[in-house]
Amino acid sequence: VTRVCGQAPGERGFHVFCQLIHARDQPFLKSLALQDMQNYSYLQNSSASAPGVNDLQCFDELRGALSALGFDDGVQLQVFGIVAGILVLGNCAFDEDVEDSAKLRDEVASRRAAELLRVDHEALGHCLQWRKVVAGRELTMTPLKVEQARTVRDGLSRLLYRSLFEWLIRRMNLQLSANSGEDGPASGERLLGILDISGFESFEHNSLEQLLINLSNEHLQLQFNDHVFRQELEDCSREGVQLPQEIVAYADNADVVALLDGRGGA
Repeated sequence: VTRVCGQAPGERGFHVFCQLIHARDQPFLKSLALQDMQNYSYLQNSSASAPGVNDLQCFDELRGALSALGFDDGVQLQVFGIVAGILVLGNCAFDEDVEDSAKLRDEVASRRAAELLRVDHEALGHCLQWRKVVAGRELTMTPLKVEQARTVRDGLSRLLYRSLFEWLIRRMNLQLSANSGEDGPASGERLLGILDISGFESFEHNSLEQLLINLSNEHLQLQFNDHVFRQELEDCSREGVQLPQEIVAYADNADVVALLDGRGGA
């Protein structure tokens, strides 16, 4: 979810953001009052278009797929409202108040975000500007500094996007669960799994989140190495098959993974 709040040069924000903005004039989306891409802080570095991608057509296909999976118009509008709310949440800006504490520059963005997310505006504003400090049995509220408030805002946006994505996946899995007909669920468990090893990325500014993403990718690569290379090479060795050195050699970052996983690592 790193691309929720910003993109590297040449990258695009999540397609659903762009699709919503391109389709904002459709009557179905009028209530969301979406604006041009340049009006959203989270999309300032995003490419407006992608080669070979028709965002209006893709949005219609997205709606068709959701309808086929049992998401009616009301639920779809709530889903897109949350996505729009995340974009508006990114427009919440902060200024320094007394003692360097953060204060919302204005309440226009936060009020609109609260409306789209269907939460209380006062509670949202409090969440963005204060944090709880627990000392023993005492609980106190401490104001955030400006940079801390920005971090909380972006963290909340990522959490909302991830939670929405996971909820959609759960709903889709329920809808697609195998049945043996009208009598009920099929006996036994059936699983269709797809392993997608994401690209290893290194940006100009890398966060802890990016380190953990790359670490998880390394774990997947180790699993791939173990099943595709190491076990096959052991089989060849047992059977007396001699392989050229260029085939036998492969990149293995097991030592790096062990260092980060070990005590005192990541």
